Amino acid sequence: MKFTNNIKSYAIIIGVWCIIFIFLAYNFFLKTKYSETSRISYNLIKVKQNQKFGVINLFGKEIINPQFDEIYFMPDDNMFVVKKNNRYGFINKKGIIISSPKYERVHFSFREGLMSVMKDGKWGVINKEGNLIIACKFQMINSFSEGLAAVAVDNKWGFINKRGDFIIEPQFQMVDSFSEGLAAVAINNKWGFINKRGDFVIDPQFQMVNSFSEGLAAVAIDNKWGFINKKGVITISRKYDRAMFFKKGIAKVEIKGKLLYINKQGQLIY
Repeated sequence: MKFTNNIKSYAIIIGVWCIIFIFLAYNFFLKTKYSETSRISYNLIKVKQNQKFGVINLFGKEIINPQFDEIYFMPDDNMFVVKKNNRYGFINKKGIIISSPKYERVHFSFREGLMSVMKDGKWGVINKEGNLIIACKFQMINSFSEGLAAVAVDNKWGFINKRGDFIIEPQFQMVDSFSEGLAAVAINNKWGFINKRGDFVIDPQFQMVNSFSEGLAAVAIDNKWGFINKKGVITISRKYDRAMFFKKGIAKVEIKGKLLYINKQGQLIY
């Protein structure tokens, strides 16, 4: 019995040393073949060879050959943004090219399955298959939110749907994305909120605003922040130097450089 236990112990020790040896050998292999390595996910490693970047898996197999000036991994989309000659393209996690590097700028994340891209100085939209579904024709474009995206034409902002049709014509000085059915927009340096028909539900009157979150939005007049509901009624008085979004019933605010947390009744939590 004791002899059997000794064999098991030796087997475990040998197994551990084998794992250590393999690990050291693998790291030696990486360092001799690549000038830089960095883990970008649990099973993918970004590598650099001859001043070019690529991607390998844990077994050393090249998923993306080192040929790009830079590579960025988008974990939420299981996709890579690759840069070559100051142009951006997309490659999926299997190393299949979704779109060759041809865009001057990209938003680096898909929202509602779509991403804004720039070509020839104009913005359009692609899907996750790399298809350009909205032509690059806008001066600027934000990410889609609640089915609509803010776009700029001749320095005026409006909103389009996923077909590229204008739902709200360009008319605003500045805008934010739709959140909880309302979007913050500015006219003559004053912010208010519109619905998806483009109608003002809260008239422009605020110096600054945040988007609605959990039914409330932070707004500022004369550099003092408070919170309003969707009827425009002030529910938490304007007394903060800064105010953030509500999340799970709590918002971060600032008074005289001190960060505090309040609930929806304006009561101090901590």
